[in-house]
Amino acid sequence: MLNQPELTGYPSIDKPWRKYWREQPYREVIVERTVYENIFELNKSNMEMPALGYFGRTISFTELKEKADIMACAFRNSRITAGDVVLVGLPLCPEAIITFLALDKIGAISRWFDLRCGVSDISAYLQESNCRIAVTIDGVSKFFSEVIDDTCLKTVITLNPVESAGPIAKILYNARNPHTRISDVRFITFKQFLSSAEGNIYRGCVPYVKDRPTIMLQSSGTTGKPKVIVHTDYSINHMIRKVAFADYPIGLGIIAFNVIPPWVAYGLVNGTLDLLAMGTKIELFPTLEPNSVYRYIGKYNAALAVPIHFRYLQDHYSSLSERKRRQLRQVLFVSGGDKISIEEIEIWEKTFGAKILNGYGSSECLGGVCINPFNHNKYGTVGIPRKDIVIAAFDTDTGRELGFGERGELCIRTDSVFLEYLNNPTETSSIKVTHNDGLIWYHTGDLGFVDEEGYITLLGRTRRVITRAGFKISAYLIEQKITELDEIAEACVVEAKDEIEEHVPFAFIKLKKNVSTEDITGKVLTKCRKELKVHEIPKYVKVIEEIPYTPNRKYDISQLEEMAKEMAKEM
Repeated sequence: MLNQPELTGYPSIDKPWRKYWREQPYREVIVERTVYENIFELNKSNMEMPALGYFGRTISFTELKEKADIMACAFRNSRITAGDVVLVGLPLCPEAIITFLALDKIGAISRWFDLRCGVSDISAYLQESNCRIAVTIDGVSKFFSEVIDDTCLKTVITLNPVESAGPIAKILYNARNPHTRISDVRFITFKQFLSSAEGNIYRGCVPYVKDRPTIMLQSSGTTGKPKVIVHTDYSINHMIRKVAFADYPIGLGIIAFNVIPPWVAYGLVNGTLDLLAMGTKIELFPTLEPNSVYRYIGKYNAALAVPIHFRYLQDHYSSLSERKRRQLRQVLFVSGGDKISIEEIEIWEKTFGAKILNGYGSSECLGGVCINPFNHNKYGTVGIPRKDIVIAAFDTDTGRELGFGERGELCIRTDSVFLEYLNNPTETSSIKVTHNDGLIWYHTGDLGFVDEEGYITLLGRTRRVITRAGFKISAYLIEQKITELDEIAEACVVEAKDEIEEHVPFAFIKLKKNVSTEDITGKVLTKCRKELKVHEIPKYVKVIEEIPYTPNRKYDISQLEEMAKEMAKEM
């Protein structure tokens, strides 16, 4: 019998979680490729099998490749080459995946943005990367018409969101959403853009380059001002490789339902690219409607969603037929976003018979860095690190790694970490830190600990973040916008419980001397609606005489959260 290595008591050395990975990967992933090459090389023996489903329509891997190749040719005809940035604002639809693959094939960068942003955001995104082409949906194209003359933008490719849907979905959507075309030759439809390839297919693929940017994602601003996260083929392929070692069902014959938008790493990478590389069919849903997972029971084996979807299903479980209940018992749910409680997971597994694997991650590390093992689900934790990821808690004062059970800031060591924050080396170096071991660790800003089995428990955040409908919101950003008003002396935004949305921003404001409170709430909300995304707008605004501080002169967040809890009930 082989001698077991003696444990040191430090997670980064002992790695007790390794026993839960697959011994062999589901598929061998070569990291030194483009993502485009990996997706289709790994599926070369099953190209006629379904890759994507969308409202009654199925797209095979062969069709997906053909469309990506044609679009790559169209981009090349538009003089988009390696290193160029294309602004992309699309819901989770087949064209979103086709656009990513086409740009990756030619070495260009897809810069994703949240469809809920405003005109000023779009203008800033275009200018920061000198984008000449943008791809978006019809309903957002009007925002581009307001800024196109003041930017480098030459072409806006517009898409009807049901372009690839089945006929019934198209009829219903178009009846409810009549569209008026923008009379500007710079605005062309997705079909028109593809037709510019004139039947040609770009057969080649750019050579793999380790540090060449592939995607840019907008951060949620959890460390202050939102930033642009830059990832590469290298980091995406490493995440794909990690998923290949996961112990939950993946691969051929599995259908996964994905409801997370592609401007979030969890939606684009974990929910789509990772699983496509394994041969999994992805049923795409373009919005975060809470009832989507409930409505589509029976059409998938696994679902990637956030707790609002699971809680909706739980609230409406009594409405399910017995057939749907039996189907529910065969489904694996993967939870991301805000925390799901031990009690909720117990209800799911014991009452409904369905399994929820709770996980944790960040867009800087391409989504889920840890997840509960399929057969060893430990309630109350966010699971174990994925293959070749190391997570440990560190003392924030000394930088010393803490032992099992000791509480500190969670730091992550992974090859899927982002390349940089665009044009922001200071912020990049502040959270990509070289430790005494000579290795780069990503500092999450989250507090927690690793237990002796390797499971991670979250305890809170060192940085102030509010999670609303699964999306992280920076309290700092909302405060910054509010305090730009001349009447405001201070603003502090905290999380409040809400019956409808679960967690929402609650803004406490202190006025400058001799300022009237008349209509100040209206002014605050007007500014927020103009300059913030919809989900960032505070649901509650309250004027108070003094914002409470702790003895060390920091906002007393705990006290404010208690105040918000009580006040929200009355407002």
